[in-house]
Amino acid sequence: MDGTPADCVKLAVRELLKTSPDLVVSGINFGLNTGSNILYSGTVAGALEGAHLGLPAVAVSLQISKKPAWDRTAAEARGVIETLLEKGIPDRMIYNINFPKRKSKGVRVAIQEHRPYPDFYERRQDPRGRTYYWLCGNPEKNLTPSRNGNGQTPTDAWTVSQGYVSVTPLVRDLTHHAGIEDAKALFREKSRGKASR
Repeated sequence: MDGTPADCVKLAVRELLKTSPDLVVSGINFGLNTGSNILYSGTVAGALEGAHLGLPAVAVSLQISKKPAWDRTAAEARGVIETLLEKGIPDRMIYNINFPKRKSKGVRVAIQEHRPYPDFYERRQDPRGRTYYWLCGNPEKNLTPSRNGNGQTPTDAWTVSQGYVSVTPLVRDLTHHAGIEDAKALFREKSRGKASR
C-alpha cells in the first residue's frame, strides 16, 4: 500500500473512523522537522491535513541518534500535547513539536529556522551505467542554526540544538500577505499599458 501521512489522515477521517478523532498526532518522525525541512515533511503535512479537516493536530519529531528513545519521547510528547490542549489548538493551526535526542531540558516556543540546510550530493552510477545523485550528510549536523530568527524568539533548530523541545505554531497558508498589493499593482500597470496601445 502506498500513501503519504496526509493520505492516511484523509482516509481515516473520511472513510475508516465512525466518529471524528479528538486529536491528530502525526509522528513520531525519526529526524527533526525544523527549518526548511518543514516544507518537505510528510509528518507536518499529516498534521496540517488534520487541521484542514477542522481537527486539532500536532506533528512530533525526534532528532536522529543511534539509539532513539522512543518510549521517553512518547511520554514527553504526551505531556507537551496535554499542556497545549489545556487552552485548545486554534482552528487551522498545528503545533510542530521537535525533541532532542537526549532527555530534554524543558520546552521552548520557537519560530521556524530561516537558514537553509546545506545539502550536497554525490554523483553515482548504477550497475547499468545510469547516473543518479545521492543526497549526502546529516542535515541536522550540517546546519549552524541562528539563535534568534526575529530577535526575540529562538528558532526551532537552535532550540533543539541546545537540548530543549521546540514547539512552533504553524499554518497551512503560505501566502505572503504583505506582497499581495504589490503583485496586484504590477498586473494593473501591465493591463493599463496594454489598453493604451
